Amino acid sequence: MIISNPSVCVIAVYFGELPNYMPLWLRSCEMNPTVSFLLITDQQVKDVPPNVRVVSIMLHQMKRMAEEKLGMKIALDTPYKCCDYKPVYGLIFEDYLEGVDYWGHADLDLLFGDLAGFFRKYDLAQYDKFLPLGHLAFYRNTDECNQRFRLTEGGENSFQTAFSKREVTQFDELGGMNGLYLKKGFPFFRERIFADISKSTTRLRLVENYPDAHEKNYPHQLFVWENGAVKRYYLENGTVRSEEFLYIHLKKRAFSPLAFDAKTAKCVYITPNALLEANGAPDGAAIVKLNPYRGALWDQLQQKYRWRIKTKSEKMRGALRHLPYLLFAYASRVFEFRGMSDATYLSLLYRAAMHKDLNLQDPRTFTEKLQWIKAYDHNPQYTVMVDKYAAKKWVAERIGEEHIVPTIGVWKRFDEIDFDTLPNCFVLKCTHDSHSAIICTDKQSFNKAAARRKLGKALKKNYYYEARQWPYKNVPPQIIAEAYLDDRSGEGLKDYKFFSFDGEPKVMYIAAGRSSGTTTGDFFDMDFRHLDLAIDHEPAEVPPARPDTFEEMKRAAAILSEGIPSVRVDFYEYDGQFYFGEMTFFHCGGFVPFRPDSWDQAFGSWVKLPKQNGGEKP
Repeated sequence: MIISNPSVCVIAVYFGELPNYMPLWLRSCEMNPTVSFLLITDQQVKDVPPNVRVVSIMLHQMKRMAEEKLGMKIALDTPYKCCDYKPVYGLIFEDYLEGVDYWGHADLDLLFGDLAGFFRKYDLAQYDKFLPLGHLAFYRNTDECNQRFRLTEGGENSFQTAFSKREVTQFDELGGMNGLYLKKGFPFFRERIFADISKSTTRLRLVENYPDAHEKNYPHQLFVWENGAVKRYYLENGTVRSEEFLYIHLKKRAFSPLAFDAKTAKCVYITPNALLEANGAPDGAAIVKLNPYRGALWDQLQQKYRWRIKTKSEKMRGALRHLPYLLFAYASRVFEFRGMSDATYLSLLYRAAMHKDLNLQDPRTFTEKLQWIKAYDHNPQYTVMVDKYAAKKWVAERIGEEHIVPTIGVWKRFDEIDFDTLPNCFVLKCTHDSHSAIICTDKQSFNKAAARRKLGKALKKNYYYEARQWPYKNVPPQIIAEAYLDDRSGEGLKDYKFFSFDGEPKVMYIAAGRSSGTTTGDFFDMDFRHLDLAIDHEPAEVPPARPDTFEEMKRAAAILSEGIPSVRVDFYEYDGQFYFGEMTFFHCGGFVPFRPDSWDQAFGSWVKLPKQNGGEKP
């Protein structure tokens, strides 16, 4: 059935930091009042016009939605991979598209022109697919059209191949959906009625190297967003002429921050490095000045070499910019920099580890909020919780003595230990740090000299200074001996680590295989569903089984984490009983990226930071 004035919804999916010209993208949406827009993002969006709806979700949540709608496991670990799923947005987000005749997928590195005008001019309703490229394309919103991707079944260009590969396959274009529509003869509008800007030259010029492209560039041309329309003004025989495009695709070109209020903008000149507010159409002098032309030879040389040189030089500059932070990270392992403030120290270390600046003024991600807690939340109770000796009493009072690993002895120096009184199997570790544990499974062959060196060195070190983990700063350095829990499997006990937030466990991490030297890490939600998440270790090929005491450990983690913004509570399972392991506030010090990084945002959303409790001033 042909519809005379079809309703249209444009879907844009974007994870990560929004482009600095986002307000102008929203303004170009607003100037299309008969079209609705659906923005799926993990970012906060301000000043949203009435015809734009923002849905806040994380990348991993979108992955789960897609898997439920598609009925299959998919690869979706990075935001860029979303490109391959554009043709199935109509299925994934069908709940938002009720009553809509056409839906489209769009990028954020573009500005919309007069969409309704072009729909009328080229009769959108005649086509099942309108436009050929991924930055903006439209599909008829019917069950048949939304399921057509399944017709690509089998072969290199199939949806199964595209959705199972981690790398981007361009399924939304080329041999995927475009190939299907051409092969099957489905109604498909392919004219290039848009301005696709080349990234190979400094000046703005249209891409000319696509097989079906017939674009013409002029020596002197300037692209303009004007009263909701996208235009190109150019000089021809000394006369200023213009033509209109459906939209302009800027190909992630970097622009300086907007120097005007986009909410009221009516005319914007698009120059190589900036978006400039203007009062109206440009004259010949402005066209020549604002998008400089240096000759055909210069254009050709740039097209051939510019991006190759730019890519290499950017990598070199990036490496050089990062070098001081890396040197600091290495130096921090030797020197404690005690005279440096926690905030400064953490900012430098975070930059070295995470390759981005630390935001302590308004932290949003989990790793950022952990650094804030280190610098500003100095609750004295945290010191008791991380003290491997004192914590036992604190925990026993809350969940019961039966969940505490028996203590054999506590000493201030290694030479105070009377090994004759110890059982054949035991565990030695310091009470004030991490990673100092030594397991003895046969006292006769136990290497006391090596143990003395390791524990003696640990006793001299204040663990706080390494990553400024404040809770450890005032823990008395001691050596503790505990009973050895042997799981008899030869694989070692599994660690069940509950990431908990003010009395609410959210995610459990199972660390396994440590005794074999190949540690795996698997994450599960509180319904024991395996999560597509990795941090410090890769997941096991076969996810570990649900522990028998899972519900009991979950309840215990809730009790122990009550009133604490963020803490990881660790347990072991042994002979049908769960045992307390430790409490720690800073998984990997907060210096290891989440994979995918949308989980960093998700975990961060669960942390409700308290008012400053000691520490430095933010």
